[in-house]
Amino acid sequence: MTDTAVVIPLYRQPQYVCEAAASALSDERSHVVVVSDGWMDDATRRSLLFLSRAEPSRMTVIHHPNRGLSGARNAGIVMAQQILGEQLKYVFPLDADNWLGEGALSRMRAALDADAAAAWAAPDMSMFGARRDIWHVPEFSTVRQVYQNQCDAGSLYRADIFRKGYWFDERMREGYEDWEFFLRLALAGYRGTRAGTVGFNYRVKAESMLTETVKKHHAIIAQAHGYNQLSKRHDDLISAEHRERPRFLMVNNTTLEFRYVTDLSSLPTGQQEKAYRSRLASLYVIHADGVPELLSKLRLLPGTFYRIQQELETNNCIGLKLTVDAERASEIVLSPYFPTQIGPRYWSAIFAKTPDRAPKSVDDITPSAGLELRIGIDHLHPSEVIQLYDGVLTFPEPPSNALRSFETSQSDRLFGDLSAYIRRLPKARGEAEGLRLAIVAPWIGLGGVDACVLELSSALKVLGCTIDLVLTEKHRVETSPHRLACFDSIHFVKRYEGDDDRTGRDFLGTVGHVDAVINAHSGLCFEVYQRLGKAVLPPQFAYLHVLDKDQNGRAAGWPIRAAECSQTITGYLAISQQLIDQLQAMDVPPERIALIRNAPVVPHVKPTERRALPDDKPLQVLYAGRFDRQKGVERLARVVELSRRSSVTFRFIGDSVLAEIGARNPLEGIDALIEPSVHERDLLATAFRAADVVLLPSRWEGVPLVMLDAMASGCVFVGTDVGAVSEVIRTRENGLLVPDGDDETTAQLLAHHLSWLDQNRSEMERIRRTALCDAQKMSWINSARMLIEVIKDATFN
Repeated sequence: MTDTAVVIPLYRQPQYVCEAAASALSDERSHVVVVSDGWMDDATRRSLLFLSRAEPSRMTVIHHPNRGLSGARNAGIVMAQQILGEQLKYVFPLDADNWLGEGALSRMRAALDADAAAAWAAPDMSMFGARRDIWHVPEFSTVRQVYQNQCDAGSLYRADIFRKGYWFDERMREGYEDWEFFLRLALAGYRGTRAGTVGFNYRVKAESMLTETVKKHHAIIAQAHGYNQLSKRHDDLISAEHRERPRFLMVNNTTLEFRYVTDLSSLPTGQQEKAYRSRLASLYVIHADGVPELLSKLRLLPGTFYRIQQELETNNCIGLKLTVDAERASEIVLSPYFPTQIGPRYWSAIFAKTPDRAPKSVDDITPSAGLELRIGIDHLHPSEVIQLYDGVLTFPEPPSNALRSFETSQSDRLFGDLSAYIRRLPKARGEAEGLRLAIVAPWIGLGGVDACVLELSSALKVLGCTIDLVLTEKHRVETSPHRLACFDSIHFVKRYEGDDDRTGRDFLGTVGHVDAVINAHSGLCFEVYQRLGKAVLPPQFAYLHVLDKDQNGRAAGWPIRAAECSQTITGYLAISQQLIDQLQAMDVPPERIALIRNAPVVPHVKPTERRALPDDKPLQVLYAGRFDRQKGVERLARVVELSRRSSVTFRFIGDSVLAEIGARNPLEGIDALIEPSVHERDLLATAFRAADVVLLPSRWEGVPLVMLDAMASGCVFVGTDVGAVSEVIRTRENGLLVPDGDDETTAQLLAHHLSWLDQNRSEMERIRRTALCDAQKMSWINSARMLIEVIKDATFN
């Protein structure tokens, strides 16, 4: 019975096609379809004439307009279906310059019939021509197929695959159409089986379509990933990897319990029995008791584990050291740590890449590099602080034989090591009802943009969004634990100098599971999107705050960079109308810009909570912010000097003077109370409520949070008319503004306003109440709702 179709596309290779067809006809169950793919010369005509007359009952020649190799194969398979009908069980695409040995198809059919779950049988390739070798097909892995093709198109397929609508993609005109085809089948749940060395002979030429394709490798693979919407198949890939070979084998060095883990969103508990195709894991983690649970509580487990995984690409063994920091109580920092002849007991966890066997004890592995996770004391429970100080969260002394020997089977060895192919893919998407977002920032410190990121993220969390924080420049967060509660996890992406591909893979694996990326001034995020493009990555929204000025007064900063990257940005999130106008002036289409306003950080004060200032009490003036050139530190000092005769007292809360100001501290010796920075919401609220006026003599701004906090706290805002300040402040209605000029003139005008408020307490009370009323209309929840609508409109319509 004829049940096997051999499809041979023919394009510019008539000298080989007769040999290919003859080798296929040597199998008595085959019917050969030769597809003339739009190229006709005398040699091709003679070959086709000979083939059409050779064995007409088992040979069909069709002429087909050129649509590429995929189109020719598809046309041949359609013809085979018409000729053989329901008796067609197998399809084998054979390139015209290859040939099949005696019995090759029979052996492939036997391999496929022996594995009822397999959709195709892939033979080893016996290469001849410019190279003589045998390429042995590995056991098929969905994970490996994403990054490396494992089979040649010359495989034996069940015909039902095509009946179910799976065809070679005719958009893949430049090669790798077989790679894309197998990837699509794998993502649909199909897999292949190995047929072994059956006599599939593959011609290698010095120059061929394949050699030309390799030169365009990355672009074509990105195309294949885009066609299969790989960025949206995150959960499928995690499930496939966990089923084939789990990512981590986590072994407790104290209790000897072990866990297989791939998705680190939640930790499995208790001893786990073998339930996977491979007993081996890609990576081994030997840890002190309680370390994974502590990292999970701090939302650092996926980010830390996968950050270390990246280092294992160039190291066989990495150590993780946990330390407590009492001086920088609000910080969490992940930084390199270089071991120097220290034993395992100093580590909290050791990560090893050991594909051949599991190490039997921690003595078998010594870290060649390490990372230190320094945790501020505010982020820890007292018992955890004691454990870290006492070394409880490091290996016991002496090291116990935590890693036992895991039995391996033949399938483990055949399946192979996946560590070269696995990428971050740190989290499954889960069952979240709201949007899944990644907030990408250089780091989280104490600046205004950082405060906006934290406040907006907290509001998004309240509205049901799932949010990951991704740090790209410095692996540091500096804020209190409760302000990090809005994030489901914190991740760290490293820039690998000279290796843009590795950096891009790391970034893609970090954000691959989200619906959208919000870029809050991350240069690395802009760069990766420029290289990989929107087809590979989730939609990017640039969250922009202010157009800065350089030392020469020229416009500079992130809005300019974002405008330059417009091809890879889905939407622009601007905090002011002024910034919208600036973006449009840089040719950003207005329909891609949304207004996402800032709001106060401190709680709103009710009008009844603020009493009028008695005439006999001095006016309390507060400045809160950095002491630098942008904020006008020299102007601050001059305002104090000019206000000596007024009933005004000054309180300055801020960071130390920056080096750019010069050797002399402008605030030195002035008549003002100067205190260290305050960033906690409660302490800020107390400072604002103790003030009557908030002063901000900036040279440039966006929409400063200190202005909004002043209004929400019932203070009168007095500042320079820069940036978008006038979009909020209406002079003598809800605040007082002066034009931005030279330092002396600006300082005199600011001092004059302070004196006027001091002498007109009733007017000050009116302005205060108007500001309080206006502030009631501002909230981060409203901004978050607007942002959600913008993302949905841009990505789901």
